[in-house]
Amino acid sequence: MSYIINVFSPNEWDLKFDSTFYPTKPKKCQTLKKWSEDNGADLTSNLCFFNFMSSKALPGYTIQYLRIPRLGGDCGYGSNSTTELLTLPNGDTVSGWSATKQPAIRNNQLIYNPVRDYRAKNAIGRTLRGKFFVMQCSGVTQVTAAKHVINFLNKYHNDGVSLMLWEDGGGSVGTYSGKAKTLYAPLREGANGRSICSVFCATRKSSAPKITRTLKKGMSGSDVMLLQMIIGCVEADGIFGSGTRNQVKKVQKNLGLTADGIAGPVTLKKLGVY
Repeated sequence: MSYIINVFSPNEWDLKFDSTFYPTKPKKCQTLKKWSEDNGADLTSNLCFFNFMSSKALPGYTIQYLRIPRLGGDCGYGSNSTTELLTLPNGDTVSGWSATKQPAIRNNQLIYNPVRDYRAKNAIGRTLRGKFFVMQCSGVTQVTAAKHVINFLNKYHNDGVSLMLWEDGGGSVGTYSGKAKTLYAPLREGANGRSICSVFCATRKSSAPKITRTLKKGMSGSDVMLLQMIIGCVEADGIFGSGTRNQVKKVQKNLGLTADGIAGPVTLKKLGVY
């Protein structure tokens, strides 16, 4: 099993949802790389792989929809419940699978119907301290993944979950780094990811704190966590271990830099965090 969990403070990141609008029939979706380029985002994470505007889209499916929030609709699987909407600081909203039907988290408590503990993929949420997070995973069920999110936020962020909603229980997973020019995903998705319908975009604010020291194996801290998010470590836990060093090497090679596994000024500047 593996997870991607990235946590974003609105004070340091500009956050938005984006999706393909389906007025009557499906339109062409895009890869994560293309979504990233269109939004100028540092990090772009898949939310939903599928999109339906008609109950005839697939046998047995009820009407589900994805809409661009700036057009007044929701980005995500449809829900009319105001308690199951996640709103970003810029006003974008996203709905998720109903917490009464799927495993979700509200006020740090797991709420779920045991008979619907499907395989886990993509979820988004807001923390008790007002931050936002994206969780993507493979090889586990939704209940297991939800419990892991609660433990992760408590252990590495001294925080909890105000609301977490599932966006997709199947389909595609992955986050594309516009700075590292790298896709990282628990499941193999190809170089740029499969074409998808809905994304979460995060762009580092120019006023946000920068990394001011060379980072290497054995170090820890919030600057290590930022590096891990930008380069695509599976879990940004703020601990520079062998996995982080190996990922730094991959990114350095990808960017045409000396692949020594040490994030010095040249590497950090290339990644836009120095």
